[in-house]
Amino acid sequence: MSRYRVLVDGLTYPTDPRILRRMAAGEQIPLGKRGMCEPHGVGDIVDDLPPASIKGLTLARWIELVEEVIE
Repeated sequence: MSRYRVLVDGLTYPTDPRILRRMAAGEQIPLGKRGMCEPHGVGDIVDDLPPASIKGLTLARWIELVEEVIE
C-alpha cells in the first residue's frame, strides 16, 4: 500500500468504501453525508486515500508519494 505526505492544511476525503463505490458510479452525495476523515495537516502521512483521488491530489500538489527507504 502506498503512503502519501499531506502538503496542505485541512485535507479531508471520504473513506467509507460504500460511499466511494457510489461516488465512483457517478452518484452525487452531499458533502455532509460522505463520511469524511478528520482533517489532516501539513506533513501527515496517510495511506487511506480514495484511489480515484490520488492523481488529482498529486497534480494539485496537495499530496506527494512517500518513498520507502529499505536498508
